[in-house]
Amino acid sequence: MLLVFWVATNASAQSVPGDLLYPLKLATERVSFALALRSDQRAELRLTFADRRLTELVSTLQSDAELDADLLRNLLRQAELALDEAGPMPDETYPFLLAKVEHFNTYQKAVLERLKPRVGKSDSQLLTDAISLCDQRERWIRNVWRESESGEPLKRRWGPECRCD
Repeated sequence: MLLVFWVATNASAQSVPGDLLYPLKLATERVSFALALRSDQRAELRLTFADRRLTELVSTLQSDAELDADLLRNLLRQAELALDEAGPMPDETYPFLLAKVEHFNTYQKAVLERLKPRVGKSDSQLLTDAISLCDQRERWIRNVWRESESGEPLKRRWGPECRCD
């Protein structure tokens, strides 16, 4: 029984929305998140989940030629939650997480921009909105770094303009 569960869990890692094993993949993620005790671990997992959602978004778009709006929202939300998890993180490790969030945001934006020509008009607007959110986050992060150079503490939460609906 344990072997069957292990095989199914490993097989689910490659699943995308609509696949039979996708709910198992999400359940496995929830368990790993629940087992993460430290805020830095939880924040890292959020970025990992966001990266998985981005991979799934690209994969489903290639196979279905239709953008999964829920998956896009989940992707944007996971990236947002990564920074929110950093609230209690020690001051010496927070800049590293912020740099990772910044890097992922830049990567996410680039992928979304590459996807835009492949989608229809209604999906194109969803991607435009998501790219705009990435732009807002990029400006917010740049501002946080600039403020830190003047001695202010690094902000730990996205500004309201950087949050998903």
